Amino acid sequence: MRALLAVAAFALAAACAPAAHALTCLPLVGCTCDVVASNIEFDDFNPLVPGAQTATGAVSVTCSGVASLGGSVTVEISQGQWGTYAARKLRSAAGDTIDYNIYTSSAYTQVWGAGAQAVLINTGITLLQTWTVHRDMHARIIANPGMKPGDYNDNLVVRIIW
Repeated sequence: MRALLAVAAFALAAACAPAAHALTCLPLVGCTCDVVASNIEFDDFNPLVPGAQTATGAVSVTCSGVASLGGSVTVEISQGQWGTYAARKLRSAAGDTIDYNIYTSSAYTQVWGAGAQAVLINTGITLLQTWTVHRDMHARIIANPGMKPGDYNDNLVVRIIW
C-alpha cells in the first residue's frame, strides 16, 4: 500500500472501516494519487446563544494509473495540533481554545479520524484511468459562555492510503 500526506489548514474566522480491495498500481504505467482538502470556516457566532454551529469542507482524491475491481481509498484526518480525536481544539493567538470536531456526515455521530475512524471511499471499477472522488467533511462547535472572542484555527493532516 502507498500513503500520501497532504497538509490542510482548517480555520475558524472570528469568533470500523470494513476491509476492502486495494488499488493495484501497475509499475509500467506509473501511479499517482493526490489529495486536496478545503478549509473549513465557521461564521461569526455568539457563544451565549445555545446550540451548535456547523460548517463544511471537502476532501477530493484524484488517482491515475491504477486498476481495481471495487477498490477503495482510505482517508484519514489527524487529531490536529492541540486536541485529540475525541475533542479537537481550535486555538487563538492568545492560547484560548474552543472544542470542535469533524464528522463523516451531517448527523454528527461518527468522528472522522484515523484507523477505525478513517473514511473508506469506494472507487468502483477502474482500469488505468484517472478518477476523482469527493467527500464532505462536517464540522461542529458547541457554543460555550466561556468562549472568548477572537480568531481561532487548527492545522490538520489529511492522509490517503491506497
